[in-house]
Amino acid sequence: MGEGQLTAWIDGLARPGGCVSAIEVLVADSAGQVLFRHAAGFRRGGEPLPSGARFDAASLTKPWIATLALVLDVAGRLALDERIGTLWPEAEPRLARCTLEDLLRHRAGLAAWTPVGLRLGGRLADRTALERLLSSDEPRRETAPPGTYSDLGYILWGLAAEKSTGESLAALLDRHVCARLDLPALGGLAGSSGDVVECRLDNGREVELAAAQGLRLTRQGAHRRGEPQDTNARLLGFLTGHAGLFVTADELLALGVEWSRPRG
Repeated sequence: MGEGQLTAWIDGLARPGGCVSAIEVLVADSAGQVLFRHAAGFRRGGEPLPSGARFDAASLTKPWIATLALVLDVAGRLALDERIGTLWPEAEPRLARCTLEDLLRHRAGLAAWTPVGLRLGGRLADRTALERLLSSDEPRRETAPPGTYSDLGYILWGLAAEKSTGESLAALLDRHVCARLDLPALGGLAGSSGDVVECRLDNGREVELAAAQGLRLTRQGAHRRGEPQDTNARLLGFLTGHAGLFVTADELLALGVEWSRPRG
């Protein structure tokens, strides 16, 4: 596909009524040298999307957190083979035997998702209540065999990192990952800059998932620009590990290039 064809294809994705409302595509070599760049669609309303705009990373938050986990393990700050029961002795026995690495590899048997706001009610700001919820049998009500892709596992790993280090997950990410890649403090940024792209998704899928768990989640339209589309990330109000970051295409490329570098 030539450059002109690629540009036309991207424009087609973001046309009115297309697959997406906004998109930026970068093509780079293994050294991170950008060979092609094109942005299409709209940042908000009818405002054309500029190159370098900041998107809701959603589940692409997870690779950033997994990178942080590797850095903390190598530094001796938080071992990947640490048993969950060491941090939370009251954890459900099967979960207690799992390691922190199991959380990140989706091997801890946690359900994929649950509406944390409904489970916690007025205790959303209570970290201890969230820890108890995730380490209890509650998120295992649905069959969740090892390998089930789990937001909850990444949330629990983030809480483990905070519990072990005494620092926020956002601060840890900014110092140990973003600073080393010469990137802005993404954990602390939380989409507060004016170039954030609006997300036009509602919470329809989350309503369906909650109903499958016997819970009623209110249908809502698109959230405010600069807030995570993911309801759990938005309601908890702090970087939780599974979602919540806002990144540019260049920042995502920087992480990808780091992962592609050969290791001795």
